[in-house]
Amino acid sequence: MKIARLIALLTAPLLLASCLFSPGKFTSDMVVQANGAFSFRYKGEIVFVSLMQMMNKDGAADDGMCAGPLPGAEGMDDGATAVDMAQDAAADAATAEYGVADRDVPSSEIKPVDPDAGGMEDLTTSLPPEAVEAAAERPCTADEIAARAAEKAERQTRDTEEAERFQQMIGFNPKDEASMQAFAAQMMKQKGWRSVAYRGKGVFDVDYEIAGTLDRDFLFPVYPEASVVYPMVLVRRRADGNVQITAPSFANTAGNPLTAMAVMGGVGGSGNEKAPPSLADGGFTLRTDAAILTNNTEDGPAPTGAMQQLYWPVTPRTTKIPEALLRLSR
Repeated sequence: MKIARLIALLTAPLLLASCLFSPGKFTSDMVVQANGAFSFRYKGEIVFVSLMQMMNKDGAADDGMCAGPLPGAEGMDDGATAVDMAQDAAADAATAEYGVADRDVPSSEIKPVDPDAGGMEDLTTSLPPEAVEAAAERPCTADEIAARAAEKAERQTRDTEEAERFQQMIGFNPKDEASMQAFAAQMMKQKGWRSVAYRGKGVFDVDYEIAGTLDRDFLFPVYPEASVVYPMVLVRRRADGNVQITAPSFANTAGNPLTAMAVMGGVGGSGNEKAPPSLADGGFTLRTDAAILTNNTEDGPAPTGAMQQLYWPVTPRTTKIPEALLRLSR
């Protein structure tokens, strides 16, 4: 068994319990005073990632079209694709044109080409007609249609099993509309959740606001009956009186649930999944009158009244986790 697949099996319960909620479109702001008083607000979307992926896959249209040559076409190796064919033809053309003796020769050993010497026309003009034709769409064969149907059935079985495991651990079925509505109602019973509305297909519209004193760690969000929590925003109170603020889910890194699922092989996945882009899209603002020891914003602190303000724009391309270290007066 591949190591990635083994890790996926061992970590699946953690992924199910904690790494399935991601920020969507949102605004979030936090105020931290030097005396330790704070307030925090998050308004926007929270997306149940696994369900969103299920819905997207279930709703994907199959137009019965395939790409590449017909299986068993003359001149094609078993398993070869139009891309393989085009790359092979381009490599052969490059070998003939520029003197590369072997397509596996390291790039450092390839004879350099003088652009002014001519002969730099697009290599695609050297591709055989069958390579160009192979890239076009064509109707799927009966075997290809059957293979797609079998794959879809397997995926639906896997998704159903995933939903059942999640229900056992959390208490609601992510593929059942009424169950998701009930989960939203449960969230409303917890302090700070001003409104929670389930929009459908894994998306919750939420308005969360809370205030208190940073005499201990703070994290957001905490879900009803969840035994493991993966925070979007985390504040750690240190023994020296400083507080460290991070927002791990606001970046397209291993700290984001989508990426974590792909790195671990995904729930029920093969271990070869490519991390999809983050869903987080918005901004995180921190205002404070405490001393700012470190921060990783682009522009640094800006004055706003008696406080300093830090701002992190968040997009699906963001790779920097917002971080700041503040020194409190007590």
